Amino acid sequence: MSIWKKSARLAAPLVLVASGLVLGLAVGGGQTAIGTEPQQTSNAAMASDSRLADMVPQAAFVDVADNVGPAVVFIQATRPREGAAAQGQDSRFQDFFQDFFGRDPEQAPEGAEPEEDFNFQDQAQSQGSGVLISADGYILTNAHVIAELDIRDREMDLATAVQVTLQDDRLYDAEIVGADLGTDIALLKINGRRLPFAELGDSDALRVGEWVMAIGAPFGLQNTVSAGIVSAIGRANLAGMITPYQDFVQTDAAINPGNSGGPLVNLRGEIIGINTAIATGGGFNPSFNGVGFAVPVNMVRRVADHLRDHGRVLRGYLGVSVQGLSRDDREAFDLGRRDGAIISTVNDGGPADQAGIQEADIVIGVDGEALENRQDFLQRIAEHGPGDEVELEVVRFGDADGSNQLTITVTLSERPPEAEVLADQYTDNRQPARSEPEGSDPEDFTSDSALSLGIRVTELTDEIRRRLEIDEAIDGVVVTDVAEASPAAQAGIQPGDVIRRVRTNIESVRDFDEQFAEFGPGDAVPLRVYSLRGQASTFLALRIPR
Repeated sequence: MSIWKKSARLAAPLVLVASGLVLGLAVGGGQTAIGTEPQQTSNAAMASDSRLADMVPQAAFVDVADNVGPAVVFIQATRPREGAAAQGQDSRFQDFFQDFFGRDPEQAPEGAEPEEDFNFQDQAQSQGSGVLISADGYILTNAHVIAELDIRDREMDLATAVQVTLQDDRLYDAEIVGADLGTDIALLKINGRRLPFAELGDSDALRVGEWVMAIGAPFGLQNTVSAGIVSAIGRANLAGMITPYQDFVQTDAAINPGNSGGPLVNLRGEIIGINTAIATGGGFNPSFNGVGFAVPVNMVRRVADHLRDHGRVLRGYLGVSVQGLSRDDREAFDLGRRDGAIISTVNDGGPADQAGIQEADIVIGVDGEALENRQDFLQRIAEHGPGDEVELEVVRFGDADGSNQLTITVTLSERPPEAEVLADQYTDNRQPARSEPEGSDPEDFTSDSALSLGIRVTELTDEIRRRLEIDEAIDGVVVTDVAEASPAAQAGIQPGDVIRRVRTNIESVRDFDEQFAEFGPGDAVPLRVYSLRGQASTFLALRIPR
């Protein structure tokens, strides 16, 4: 189960929250009036606290809460549930209606007049936060507060009704200007004049350790303020987060369900991020554990501009899927200190394919600037628009030892809607596992040369290809066995996977043995592996134990 939970969810019953608060206050109130001697200790503590208070910029926190608080809003979104979802209720409730009333809960009593004034249509609701960024009513929030991904139809379902409540209890109906699943940012608009709003800051200027404040409506408790520091910047590749563009600001300011879409602000009162997710450690209580994430405001600003101008984000499209490079990968591919991204697949007929980009190319630079990592590559491409030309610095390994570096110019097209991309990724990652190779395993077709990595391989025969339903375009050798706790097992390789490449592409066990023989203990071996479960090829660097 993924540990990353979106921080916007239907608020927990407020009766329970209120009861907890009342109980805490009652217990606290009783303790402060007990005895007389502890009063002296309390006075000493107050003197110490006074000196500490002089060191903490309390006035700054108060000023930020006073000035930014009125711009933070509470959002309630409503959408009809799909018929299948509405009917997928717990059968115990269906049985209760049938047994107690003697009829189906959706069936009207015989002879009853149809209801015209009230509709009992089943609806889904969500709550979250947002922040006004202009006096005329533009509001930033999270996409997951007012929209959700429909995997089956490969589209984004928007809320049918959105209401916004200001700090002074003014209530507005909001229009959804646009939502972007790629960054989890949405833009709303309410009709108002001279509304309070907060200024956008500069997230590139953030430093780890800087004081920040989160403002929102955790558990539906509106106008809640919490404080902490910037714990880290540039957080990316968070497991379980479907948003492809990740460059999060991490904070230990308390963020809970309902804080989603609210601002993370610095002590100058500037928005430096939009709170979007928390790390919960799993379980049934997704609440604050000191690790929260916000989309940096510089990314938010670009997205909001596109949503306001076009209703969607226009991104350049390269037509590839990429992987990051680990330290072992960089050693295996002789990259030294250079970093970047490996091209794992190239879409037929796409911009990259037309420009001559190949699978296994390693992109180390874009437009003359070196790449920091895979996420940096995705961001650089996303910042370009359709029709833009980009220059890619590519390291390509030839058939002989060594490599050459190329500069390839690609003209980008327009990226498909994020809902389509995300739905395809979700589906691809959940392909059913296939059976292990059976039969057709003669000894002269097998190899034990890679036992140091914990795998045995065999020829990819026509029989194995048929049994495992491996496409004719996939060449290589088939993994027949994986040793427990071996480097291969730790990398996720399983029987039935196809090793397509070591240093270069391979077509037989002989090719595999010849290339594997070049590596010794302590070396990182570059492999390209086709996974039957994901129906995709990935690059791995497995280090041979010493």
